Amino acid sequence: MLLRLRYLGNIHVIDNIIDISEKGAYSRHEIVVKWERNLSIDISFNKLNPDEFIIESMRKGNKDYSSTSLRLQMRCFNNNNLIYEAMFGEEVIAGDGGDHWALILLPDIAIPEDLPLKNIIICDFKVIEPDVYLSKKYGVRQITLRKASL
Repeated sequence: MLLRLRYLGNIHVIDNIIDISEKGAYSRHEIVVKWERNLSIDISFNKLNPDEFIIESMRKGNKDYSSTSLRLQMRCFNNNNLIYEAMFGEEVIAGDGGDHWALILLPDIAIPEDLPLKNIIICDFKVIEPDVYLSKKYGVRQITLRKASL
């Protein structure tokens, strides 16, 4: 099933939430990148407390960035040709998602190096390694592609 991402100013919202607690969960979306600025993938949560998340992560020995067991694969196609593939989740930053807190999955997606401007791009998102704890503890609210702030 192909879904168009809702474009809300600086962000594309993935309307059907991918269940990050389920290995193999999958979602396909159509996007058109309208700005020449890096993108980030954010997962926003209903109950995320960034201080608590960072402290938990530091207890696990992570010093520079926080991490999760989540591995989210993103594959993008233009005219049926694979143009971008990356794995996200090993490094994350807890950040402000506006009216909620979010985990920003690293690395950023470089525009136009990774994805071309003003072309229809089909992006597949797939959970390779789930994070049941993160999903249950904080409650996933939405996943967005947004202009990277870092």
